[in-house]
Amino acid sequence: MAPAPGSTASTTDNFQLVGKVKGSHSRVLWGISWSHDDALLATGARDNLVKIWRAPAANADPSQSSAGAEAQAQLQQPLLTLPAFASPVTALAFAECGVQGLTSVPGQGSSGSSASGSNYLLAVGLESGEISLWEIRAQGEGA
Repeated sequence: MAPAPGSTASTTDNFQLVGKVKGSHSRVLWGISWSHDDALLATGARDNLVKIWRAPAANADPSQSSAGAEAQAQLQQPLLTLPAFASPVTALAFAECGVQGLTSVPGQGSSGSSASGSNYLLAVGLESGEISLWEIRAQGEGA
């Protein structure tokens, strides 16, 4: 039965928690961005770090033994952490499409492209006003 209009009652039939991480950063999170294909999640914080996480499967239910354990395990450790920035990270955005053969980023030299896995382009904005572009090469299945 649906809640009456104006009611604050809710039902868990419409949503479910698929994973969470406590203490993922040591300071407040100021930016979170999903990759264009929903495979990766980037988080940026006042601790000057950007962490890349593999997204849990959309149908994972943490209350069910194997699927929930796998989804939670994916979120326990970041897939990778970018080198620490000189100031807090305040904004993140993945490019709308994957990177095909990106060979250089202005001011950063040649980066090449990954032979296996998927490539992503992530923009990182800092409190200092600096913007940097990072090619993320996600290795392995599911990315």
